[in-house]
Amino acid sequence: MSPDSTTPLTGAFAAELAAGRDRYNGLFLSARREHRRLDAAAVLDHLRHRLPPAVEAVAAVDPAAVPKVMTTLYELSLELIGRELLGPQAQAPQLNLVFDLLLPAMPRLLAAAPAKLTTALINAVHKLSQERGFILPLWVDRLVEVAPGCPDVPTLLALGQVFAWRGGLSHFREGALDLMRQLPADQVGVALGLRDGDPSPETCLTMLEGDPFWRPELARCPQTLRIVGKVGRFSGLGGEFRTPPSVMCVSGQLVAFDERACWSIHADAYGARLRRLGPNLPDGDETPTPAGRGVDREGRVFWGAAYKTFPELAEPSGVACSEQLMVVTTPSSHKIVLIALAPEPT
Repeated sequence: MSPDSTTPLTGAFAAELAAGRDRYNGLFLSARREHRRLDAAAVLDHLRHRLPPAVEAVAAVDPAAVPKVMTTLYELSLELIGRELLGPQAQAPQLNLVFDLLLPAMPRLLAAAPAKLTTALINAVHKLSQERGFILPLWVDRLVEVAPGCPDVPTLLALGQVFAWRGGLSHFREGALDLMRQLPADQVGVALGLRDGDPSPETCLTMLEGDPFWRPELARCPQTLRIVGKVGRFSGLGGEFRTPPSVMCVSGQLVAFDERACWSIHADAYGARLRRLGPNLPDGDETPTPAGRGVDREGRVFWGAAYKTFPELAEPSGVACSEQLMVVTTPSSHKIVLIALAPEPT
């Protein structure tokens, strides 16, 4: 199988394709036996337009790695096109970002571990693209920016998880913090986007571990009682709840539920999310609301010595608290309002 010759291929990509033509043809035929609808034209188009940038970038830094990289990218591409995740019938066209932008930006890492890196990036992009409201191009741009300074693939992937957390996926928080504890200080600074005048990486980690609503750029901002997020929508409009949800804190974990399903609530300085747990409440004891916290009929929120009125919370139907977050529901809304003592951006 040969690429369309309308535009001649050149460089290391063309040389490797010619040298391994029989092998690549064999890989295509093998893939077609597994994926009978595998479209040769789609493969040729992908081969011509998606693979050369990464292969040429590798050739510039490690020519000996080109055959291994080319074979890996070709095999993975056949699998993705065969499953219609790429190509004209693509169910996941965002995966093109891996070939177009990510891999060409990290040739040394790609040469060192082509299968590990490419598979991890494909999985990450696919999963992140399914997160409502997540800005995938921004995540890609951040990885492209830091890739040249990454010493190895595990560091790059750790940075990717931290960037996803900072991009609004608050349920990634604990995993991101665990990964940063294993990184050298300079890479922690990269992960958090620290600038001159910000606290040290070590200080930032300590503060982040102690306060989910702290961020380096808000280090000098005063704390105030405020709404830090809102989650939940009517299932008829693509949301989570058929009826206005109830809320509870179970063994320290805030949850929201209706008659169909239960969801865990995650919120911090970078975002707020609901994650489906299943049809039932999790095992554990209900955590009582701490003394001195609550919401009255006028929507006045009490948090120790702090208090503030939020008219939209008047006549609350449910209140639950974890150590650092309060969640409030009202009778006629599917939305859950999240309250915390948090730095107020200026």
